[in-house]
Amino acid sequence: MSVDDIEDRGNVLVVQIPDTKTYNKRIFTIVNGGNSVRAIDVFRQYRSLKPKKISHKRFFLNYKNKKCTVQPVGYNTFSKIPQKIAQFLKLPNDIEYIGHSFRRSPQLY
Repeated sequence: MSVDDIEDRGNVLVVQIPDTKTYNKRIFTIVNGGNSVRAIDVFRQYRSLKPKKISHKRFFLNYKNKKCTVQPVGYNTFSKIPQKIAQFLKLPNDIEYIGHSFRRSPQLY
């Protein structure tokens, strides 16, 4: 994802996923809900950590020594994030959490 794929409209973020497995562009919105995590504020805080002089527009950057680096997060690093989250939360079978865990589950109506 690039920084151009996320549009901050004040009280809503509009996110576009241009490259999908089915070649269909996906668009969704993020709002601050009633839960304790204010997603838009977290996005803005993350965006503010981005170094000023950077030669690419990748959104996800490596974070080391309490700073964002100019190096983008690669596919392999990104796919290990669900396992790290499961380890942090002390979930059983944390090794089973893989990159595919980020996929959205189908909505039931």
